[in-house]
Amino acid sequence: MELDEIIEFSFCSKRSRNLVKLEWKVENPTVTVYYRGFTGIGVEYSIKGVKRHVLYSVRKGKILLKNLRFIEDSYFQIAKTGPDEYTTYWETQEFGVQTLASYVTDLLGTSIHTLNISEPCDELMHAIDIVLWVMRRQGSIKTLHYKSSRDNASEMMYVLDHCKVLDNLYMGMSCNWFPEEPWITVDDLIAMDYCKIEVDWLEIVPIDLRKFLRHWVDGGSSRLRYMHLRIMQSIDAFRIEQLIWGFNAKFVRRQEEMDFLGYPFKVKDSYDLHRADGTKASLILKGPPGGFCSLYMLVWPLL
Repeated sequence: MELDEIIEFSFCSKRSRNLVKLEWKVENPTVTVYYRGFTGIGVEYSIKGVKRHVLYSVRKGKILLKNLRFIEDSYFQIAKTGPDEYTTYWETQEFGVQTLASYVTDLLGTSIHTLNISEPCDELMHAIDIVLWVMRRQGSIKTLHYKSSRDNASEMMYVLDHCKVLDNLYMGMSCNWFPEEPWITVDDLIAMDYCKIEVDWLEIVPIDLRKFLRHWVDGGSSRLRYMHLRIMQSIDAFRIEQLIWGFNAKFVRRQEEMDFLGYPFKVKDSYDLHRADGTKASLILKGPPGGFCSLYMLVWPLL
């Protein structure tokens, strides 16, 4: 049986739920909670090494007797809307996503791996409650995807302060909103002790980023493996030579592209930065002529 069939079977009764928990084990399940925009949960898992997924959207709607399901004393409606995709209907979206996430993580014996928060929408304006709920139930998450928009700076700072992220952070911004003040500073980057960092629309210049590089060369951000900064400066104006001046760095031209640690990224020509313990980071600047630039920092493991 596929995972969605197993979950559907578990909805039938407490006995079927207990049977699933006792007899059926999923290989490496990861649960993502999506909030605002698309709201629901997703489960990725493996069967004999092949990755699969199932997606449940959560909507507010009138509950009918057709296809009615129960979780403890709560009831909801469910309909299959595509291969490995379902739509569920609840009295409120907040209650639905919390109840469904709690049920699925308990059923699979796992925790919420990723919290994916989109821009505010009419139905769900604030994300603080979902962040607090996740932190109360498990204390941390491995990955946070957070996208902000106009007049949402206070929520963003609250999320950053209260959401404990272990490994991966993605901070996005609505493409039609450019804040008057920098929304992420170099000091914020220095404080982010994550394996992977991605930040959109960063207003920063090479001389400021040198502070981060000095922090890294001196042994800071020791967990960092991948950083991608989309910078609000033309690639024609951003001088990477100013960034690396005075550091132990050199330009490396490679004959062929190299894979990087399982990330969907190919490394060819780069400026390679070294620190005293032998750790190497490749700095790569990309972007269309006349357009905004992207700076990548890829930290290679010690051999």
